[in-house]
Amino acid sequence: MRRAVVYLKEKWGLGPFGLIAVLAAFSLAGSSTLLFRAPIFELFPSQTPGWAKTLLYLVIFLPVYQALLLLYGTLFGQFHFFWQRQKKLLVYCSRLLGGRRKSERRSDGRDLEPPLSVSRPNRPR
Repeated sequence: MRRAVVYLKEKWGLGPFGLIAVLAAFSLAGSSTLLFRAPIFELFPSQTPGWAKTLLYLVIFLPVYQALLLLYGTLFGQFHFFWQRQKKLLVYCSRLLGGRRKSERRSDGRDLEPPLSVSRPNRPR
């Protein structure tokens, strides 16, 4: 247990009180999400298939969980910690959904211009 605490403190660059605040924010965000789950799922018919409920859970509660993390992190004085992770998650999700990759950007962060389309000569068939 002690090794895990030391590892997290070093990995995240936090002091003992910062680590406690971050872990408390994670636990409160997860618990709060579970509190919101039952009333939301009661809005859907009981015959809703399990796969649909799982999809709804991911679509609705993943953003809610992230917002709650930011809220609790801010309340505990760890906004910067959670905001850095939110930005990484947004970049990952945008790449997953077909956004531009880092290799398609300049070193200053701006997007590269799309390549000019070159017309090909007609080939004989």
